[in-house]
Amino acid sequence: MKNVKYGKCVRCGKTYEARPDLTSCTCGGILDIVYDYDYIKTVLTKEKLARRENRSMWRYRELLPVEETTPDTPLRVGWSPLYEEPNLARLLGLRKLWIKDDGQNPTASLKDRASAMAVAKAYEAGARTIACSSTGNAASSLAGNAAAAGFKTYIFVPERAPKGKVAQLMIFGANVISVKGNYEETFKMSAQAIEKYGWYNRNAAINPYLSEGKKTVALEIAEQLNWEMPDYLAISVGDGCTIAGVWKGFKDLYAIGFIHKLPRLISAQSYGCYPINRAIQENKHRAVLVPIPASTREKNRIRYEEFCRKLSADIGIADGYGAITLAADRPQLKGTHGQDKTANLQFHPEYFKDKCVLLIDDLLTTGEGFIQTKRKLIEHGAKFVIGLFLAKTIAFEDEQK
Repeated sequence: MKNVKYGKCVRCGKTYEARPDLTSCTCGGILDIVYDYDYIKTVLTKEKLARRENRSMWRYRELLPVEETTPDTPLRVGWSPLYEEPNLARLLGLRKLWIKDDGQNPTASLKDRASAMAVAKAYEAGARTIACSSTGNAASSLAGNAAAAGFKTYIFVPERAPKGKVAQLMIFGANVISVKGNYEETFKMSAQAIEKYGWYNRNAAINPYLSEGKKTVALEIAEQLNWEMPDYLAISVGDGCTIAGVWKGFKDLYAIGFIHKLPRLISAQSYGCYPINRAIQENKHRAVLVPIPASTREKNRIRYEEFCRKLSADIGIADGYGAITLAADRPQLKGTHGQDKTANLQFHPEYFKDKCVLLIDDLLTTGEGFIQTKRKLIEHGAKFVIGLFLAKTIAFEDEQK
């Protein structure tokens, strides 16, 4: 694939060849597919895209991890309608509101985008059987899309799975395996069977290509809005794979210059299933706010000391202002691509060991400094790291002279 560089672990940074059967990192981290944006810019333009007659997710092939020779999947997935809803907008006090109707996909859910990608990658891998564990839309989506493409499927479901869903899977011709136990036990059994029999793995958060399929909903929204980005995008969220894919789609478009701002994403979770929201609430006492230091000790004190104290108090997490310090004052790091931006930093694990770090930097450009600092924090014992970037750096008097 000329447009893809490699898969990269979001936790440890290890890279992998982008094989069709790529799964997760040896450290347990999720892999992100990294693209060659310079190449993509030479082969894809807005004008070229507008002339395409293909009205499916495959119209964005230059931004997808598939070989040029891989055929489109048989069912038309994607290019679902985007409706403007003025009446609902007025009711909610909004200037404008659009609703994306992915219920018009073949099995009536956004999961068809991930399953279509799984079918395409299974084809590239030379597999004839695809498997996953699920109790809902992902299972029916895989069963339907795989059946249309001539693949066998094995779906592992907990014994408490709704009979209606199981019936739907069987109508599509799936081999349904009922597991005595909860979903976690069902997932483990599916993983063991996939490993033993060499089936293609369609499990979310294991197969990095699934979120690449899901991101096509973001690509469509941007094109359907004529590349003018909304301020906010609200998404129903389960384990977070969909919202991660949506963000990846917008980032891809931003990287190739198709859009010039990124919308804010809103995660909406059902009260009956809210693992991400619950994790945030339950782990507040294990979270810490940590800034990436400015170029000098004095600038760092002025920029972040009071800021961290106030923000950490407002959001109810620990203040980690002193978690990373400067060994010595240093020159500005702008324009130092490829260099070790952490060489002059001292890390103090007593602030963040076994904690969730909210890492603050003043401005995100390439993200290189953030990624290097994130890796160091994890090496020193941080549980995981989330980035928070300010829109504009603070102007200091000595910087204006």
